[in-house]
Order: sequence, then structure tokens, then C-alpha cells
Amino acid sequence: MKKLLLTLILFVNVMFFGFETLLPSGEVLDEGILKIDTITPGVAAIRYGLFGIMEVGVSTSNGGAYIKVGSNKMGDLPLAGSVSFGFEGVESAHIIGNISYISDSLKLSVGTDYTQKMETEFNETTQEPKTIIDSYFNIFGGLNYLISSDEKTDKFLNIEVTTGFKSNGTEYGIAGYIYGIQSFKKFWLFNKVNVFGGLAVVNPSIPPNILENFRVVFGLNTEINLFGNK
Repeated sequence: MKKLLLTLILFVNVMFFGFETLLPSGEVLDEGILKIDTITPGVAAIRYGLFGIMEVGVSTSNGGAYIKVGSNKMGDLPLAGSVSFGFEGVESAHIIGNISYISDSLKLSVGTDYTQKMETEFNETTQEPKTIIDSYFNIFGGLNYLISSDEKTDKFLNIEVTTGFKSNGTEYGIAGYIYGIQSFKKFWLFNKVNVFGGLAVVNPSIPPNILENFRVVFGLNTEINLFGNK
């Protein structure tokens, strides 16, 4: 009964969680792994690993439908890196690059996101529509620290920051996230189930505006080994 209830919760989250932006990952899913992300404010995604070097899916953090190519280890160095291309129809496109240092208890990541968006402006006099293409740059980084580990669960602390601006300098934004993750190992059909909880601060101001500046981080993600060897 408990397993059935959790399974229902997982799929309800997929259907109803918000679609905003969280920091992309530099790692690539292993071959045959299906991953579902349902975190707010931030990520709604379905991802799949191909060939051990490629990942495809639909994700808010990767700009819609996307393809990612990379490696989870660069020779003998504990580094993972990837480049992805994502698009939402003809309205926007993202090119995202990310590199991560990974040890037994720590992961440090840094990346950048170049975005082009098609927008419509109206002439104030004639009210005729005019289509323009704007460019945006985003720089992000994060720390993931393993607090504790046992046979059933891992516990992590995440601290992430992202900042972005429009190429003409008219728009600027910054956000920070601090949250914990409890990772349950090998649950029923799932390789793992991760539960997220914490706080996001968006465009902080002095004095702080509680309605506009703060968000609760909450959600789940899961991994299922569909056709992989692990």
C-alpha cells in the first residue's frame, strides 16, 4: 500500500508541478536510464540516456526539447562536462555548457546558458507587430555536499547561484537556492528516489519582499533502469 501511494504521488507531481527554471546538470545519464524530475520552483522533465555519452528529453531547465552530449569522466580526472541544445518551437533556443568536479563527497559545478528568444513588439503609432530576436546570457554555479550515507539513504546539502542578463543590458536577474536532498536507494521499480526541500531567493531586495523574493523548493526526482546494464 505504501509503495502504491508513493508511486501515485510521483506521477501526480509529473502532471501538476510548475514549469520554471533550475540549474542544468553537467552530467549525462547512463545508457538505458529514464529520469523524471518534478521540483518546484524549477524543474519538470523527462530524460533518457543513450550510448553513455548522450541524453535526450524534454526539460524546463534545458529549454524545452533537448539533446545533450558529454562525458561523466575525462580520462583520469574527476571531471564531468557536457553541451546541450534545447528549443521550444521557433520561439526560443538554448545552448548550455557545464563542467563539474566530482569527488566521493563533493561536487562543484559551473556553467553558462546562451539563449535566443523571438519576441513581438508593437509600434506605438501604428500598432503594427514587429518580430525581434533578443539574446540572453546566464552564468550559474553550485555546490553539492554529501552530509551522510548509509545502506538505505544518502543525504546532501545543495547551494546554487545563477545570474543572467539581456545582451543589451536592459534586464538583469539573480537567484540563489539552498536545499537538502534525501536519496532513497533502490526502491521498487526505481534505482533511486530523491526528495528535495529548501528555499529559493529570487532577485533579493532591501528590505526583502516576501511575496516576490522567496520561494519554497520542494519536489521529487526518480531514476528507472529501462534497458541499461546496471
